[in-house]
Amino acid sequence: MSSAKENIGLILMWLAGYYSDEDAPPVVDFDKMKTDGQKLGEYCAKHPDDSIITAAEEVIAQ
Repeated sequence: MSSAKENIGLILMWLAGYYSDEDAPPVVDFDKMKTDGQKLGEYCAKHPDDSIITAAEEVIAQ
């Protein structure tokens, strides 16, 4: 997926919220978001035919 840096940041924020525990405090961990973004980028580069949700399941949901 290619997009503007701002859009990628918004998508990462949404994914972080989606995969967080229901009772997790509403705090944004920017270091984790950066790390997850890098891992997601690496996964997507190796698996270009997978959807973003499939990639997130493998990288962020763990």
